Amino acid sequence: MTQPPDRIRVLLADRHALFREAMRAVLESEAEIHVVAEARDGLEAVSEAERSLPHVAILDVDLPMSDGARTTATIKARVPECQVLVLSAREDYRSLIEVLDAGARPLTVSNSGDDRRNVIVWMDHRAMTEAREVNETQDEVLRYVGGSISPEMEIPKLLWLKRHLPSTYRSAGHF
Repeated sequence: MTQPPDRIRVLLADRHALFREAMRAVLESEAEIHVVAEARDGLEAVSEAERSLPHVAILDVDLPMSDGARTTATIKARVPECQVLVLSAREDYRSLIEVLDAGARPLTVSNSGDDRRNVIVWMDHRAMTEAREVNETQDEVLRYVGGSISPEMEIPKLLWLKRHLPSTYRSAGHF
């Protein structure tokens, strides 16, 4: 059965069938959204994206067989018009920042210019100044993170990237 062209076609990819079922129910409660495919791992997600040509793919970051980043890059290469949203339920989501362009290709976070160096890990303390500056604002939002942020957190790392590697920051489509 062919769907009307004005509906948003969605691919769901998560190892947990119950999560996919719940997400499908929530998404399809909106008249303009139709889930056209589901996948339980990264390889199946790529195959289903090629078969169903979704407008949006919603992927778990920890997919079996091919993680969310690799799956995103492959889907973007094979179905370039598909937008990808990567979800994570991990508690350590702040442990690293992977910097990708809009096509899910790596972008350097190093002065070397090497695009293979596209991950800022939690122990990278280049953002000490940025963390201190954010804390000095004493903004009310800081109370939601224990009163202060550390250089291990995402915001100071992204501020550092914006200041020190502005070309990478401007080119980034995904963090």
